[in-house]
Amino acid sequence: MAYTNLNEPVTTPNTGRPVIQVDGGGNDDVPRIFFMKGISTDETRRSRIMAFFFSIFNTANAALGTGVLWFPFAFAQSGWALGCVMTCICGGIIGYTLTVILRCARKYDITEYQKLIGKMYGDRAWNILTVTILIFNFLCCVSYLLVMGSQLVSLTPNGALMLNQYFCMLYCAILSIPLSSLDSIDKLGFTSMIGVAAVWFTVGMIVYDGLNKGDPDIAESFTFEPKAIQTFPLIMFSLFCQITIIPATEELRPYWPSKTRPGKIRFKTLVLVSIFTITMCMTLYVPTGICGYFLFGASVQENILGNYGTHNTHGADMSEDWSVTISRFCMALTTFFSYPVITFLNRGCWFDWRKNDDPSKMQFYGFVIVHTIITLGAACILTAAHLDIGFVMSISGSTCAVVIQLVFPGFMLITMGEKYAGRTVLVIAVLVCVTGLGITIATAVCPKDPTGGICKSLLG
Repeated sequence: MAYTNLNEPVTTPNTGRPVIQVDGGGNDDVPRIFFMKGISTDETRRSRIMAFFFSIFNTANAALGTGVLWFPFAFAQSGWALGCVMTCICGGIIGYTLTVILRCARKYDITEYQKLIGKMYGDRAWNILTVTILIFNFLCCVSYLLVMGSQLVSLTPNGALMLNQYFCMLYCAILSIPLSSLDSIDKLGFTSMIGVAAVWFTVGMIVYDGLNKGDPDIAESFTFEPKAIQTFPLIMFSLFCQITIIPATEELRPYWPSKTRPGKIRFKTLVLVSIFTITMCMTLYVPTGICGYFLFGASVQENILGNYGTHNTHGADMSEDWSVTISRFCMALTTFFSYPVITFLNRGCWFDWRKNDDPSKMQFYGFVIVHTIITLGAACILTAAHLDIGFVMSISGSTCAVVIQLVFPGFMLITMGEKYAGRTVLVIAVLVCVTGLGITIATAVCPKDPTGGICKSLLG
């Protein structure tokens, strides 16, 4: 049994595990772990390190995914050097807001983002956040269907009967219904490994091709045109992990308890998890964006895999070899398994919003079917309008993601007395929302190569 300075036994509230407290914040002879000195638990060094990295991977897994497909397109809007600068700015802002969210969750002992907002700002704010999450998750599902359809149709024989993109999305939507109807998300846990492997393989392929066949001369370093603004919402969406960060770090409680506040997680550990998570995401996304842009130049598509096997006017012509086939299959597979996870989360949000704690089987399966039909319909409409995942992600990144990533953390800062920082974050949120949404809509309605007028002014 461990003791505090007053020789009173202390245990963490959620686990009942004993906590060892050291006078005055630790002994100078105690070795550091990740820049943190002092022992505050009887857990082994190995188990503490494993818990730390599990929290990072579980958080990063929410951000890492289809973002690798559109990051080269995002850099093409701003130029690769300016894109790197913008990624660093977004990474810094999002990393900071993650620490704000964790600080508030730590203060109020809340284990979910939605419950934290409800605790701090009441039912009205909770309803706003819940609806925002519903819309955000819905748009994620739409983008997943678009990726599934586009990648699977590329793997099928040309002219194959009933195997165009619409039918591929239909088949995937139907096949996803049994998985989306599972009663526990734990049964879908194996999909995380598939998703991570797919992302790493695709990143490796794009970086390898870019280093060997890319040409920096075909890529702009800085593009100071209004279209560069679209890079911000695309990056914001790619780094989205605010919903996951609180439950992912909750597992740190018995391994990294505070030395001065019994029952709390050590705040320095939470800060490091945020830093490591954003750094990991940027380490994957930035090289992918640069190498993909160097490879295809101005011809890079919203989904970079669409550049393989076709003629690229402003970049290299890459053949459809085995690595591209595997990458297409991997991305189709990871989005297929991610789709039911997001549907599961949306199902829970829907019944929470409707105050239905015990939905019937009819309501349970009815939501999954209706949600799938509406998602498929939206994906088909976007396909018919020749709009790809870049449009969906830009809209989502300019609206729902901004509310979750910036607006609520901005209000949290004001509530904690940091009014200047809070108002600064809110101003950034408004700028990203208004400008990002405007440029995204202009890109969708204007011709690809405008010759004059407002479209020429906005898109260059």
